[in-house]
Amino acid sequence: MLAILAALLLAPSPVTAVADDLDIAGQVAKGKVLCTNPDVASRTCTTIDRQAPAGPGRFTDTGEVLIPAAKAITLETRSAMTLEGANQLCGQIRREDLLQGTLRVEGVALEPEPNAAALAHLAQTIFAQLDGRRVCETLGHDKAGRLVKIDTMEGFDGNVPPRPVQWIAPDAGYTVAPHDR
Repeated sequence: MLAILAALLLAPSPVTAVADDLDIAGQVAKGKVLCTNPDVASRTCTTIDRQAPAGPGRFTDTGEVLIPAAKAITLETRSAMTLEGANQLCGQIRREDLLQGTLRVEGVALEPEPNAAALAHLAQTIFAQLDGRRVCETLGHDKAGRLVKIDTMEGFDGNVPPRPVQWIAPDAGYTVAPHDR
């Protein structure tokens, strides 16, 4: 009886254990970045998120996203995020973050003046109704056991399917680009 009790007390708790790939802070501490929709053959992602610690439970997310997904135009922004549980980062869409972003075409940053004009246009059009909304990215596993990211946004009740993600080393040769490159 005592052996069973000891085994139960010493066994890792399934309730508190977090799978290594779901542990955002742990992966960031290992120097990893998060690639969304990875294509191993072309070493491309539709988004790469780099998290930098900014205090207890806080990160600065530098994210580069492919817009639109079929062309080689990317937008890089920096946003404050808060770790909520081991596998969820939340923050707020802010016009200021967008206006300080960088647009790239084929990996080359736009000159400051056209970059500012394009970002101002995005802020007045696409992002006008998004400013101030809370967004969260939650890591999980799909039914096949693959790592996925589930995005949610305050005020949006639509069904956004989970997207495959992979933790990668920053020097692994991955870029944000269409997969057909």
